[in-house]
Amino acid sequence: MEGETDSLLAAWRNGNAQKLASMLSDEYKVSPALYRMLIADRNKRWMPQIEKLLKGDKDYLVVVGALHLVGNGGLLELTKAKGFEAKQLQ
Repeated sequence: MEGETDSLLAAWRNGNAQKLASMLSDEYKVSPALYRMLIADRNKRWMPQIEKLLKGDKDYLVVVGALHLVGNGGLLELTKAKGFEAKQLQ
C-alpha cells in the first residue's frame, strides 16, 4: 500500500494526469460501484454549479481532489463535453 501511495503522490506532484488516470482506473475496476459513487456521480452532481461559474463573468477557483480531475468521468472530461476549453496547468 505504501508503494502505491508513493506512486500516486509522485504522479500528482509531477502533474502526470495520465498516470493518475491509469492508477484510478486500475483501482476502481475492482469495484466499479465504488468508483461511480465516490468519483463519477459526485462529478456529475458538481457540473451544474461548475458550469454556472464558467459561464459567469468572474474568475473562480474550484478545489477538488486530484482524482476528480482525471479519467473517465473526470471533471476535465466533463467540462470539455460541455464545450469548455479545459487544460491542465502545471
